[in-house]
Amino acid sequence: MPPKLREFLAGSIAFGCLIAFAVMYWVPIAKKWGLPECFQKPSDDYSTVATTLAGLVGGVVAFLFGQQLTPTPDPANTNRLSRAFGVAGEPWDRRAWIALAYTAVYFLTVFGALMVWLMARDDDVGNLQMFKNLGLIGLGLVVAISRAFFGVRES
Repeated sequence: MPPKLREFLAGSIAFGCLIAFAVMYWVPIAKKWGLPECFQKPSDDYSTVATTLAGLVGGVVAFLFGQQLTPTPDPANTNRLSRAFGVAGEPWDRRAWIALAYTAVYFLTVFGALMVWLMARDDDVGNLQMFKNLGLIGLGLVVAISRAFFGVRES
C-alpha cells in the first residue's frame, strides 16, 4: 500500500473514531441537559460501544502526552494559531492538529460526562454509569498528566 494512502486511511479511521466517540457521548449529554424528559438510559450495547471508543480515544490522548509530534519544516503552512501553539517558525502538521482535536474533544467530553454524573438526582444515578466511568477515567488521566508535568515521582 502506498505510504500516502496508508496515512490517509489511518487518519480517516482515527478521525472517524473521534467523531463516533463524541457523538455517542454528546447526544445523551445534550438530551440530559437540554431535554431531560427525553433522556433514556443507554442500552448495555450502546454503553459497551461508547466505553470501548472512550478507551480508544483516551488511550490515544494518553499516548500523545508521552510523545512529541515533529513539526513539518514547511513555513508555507504557518498560520497564526500554529505560531501561537507551536515553536516559532515550525508550523504544525496534520498529525499535530489531529492530536489537538483528540485532546480537546476528549477532555470536553470528560467534563460533560462529569457534569451529567455530578448533577444527577439520586434516583437517576443508576442510569448514568457510562458517564461516571468516563468522568472518573478522565480524571485519572488528568492526574497522571499533571504528575508527569510537575515531575512528581514515587519514592
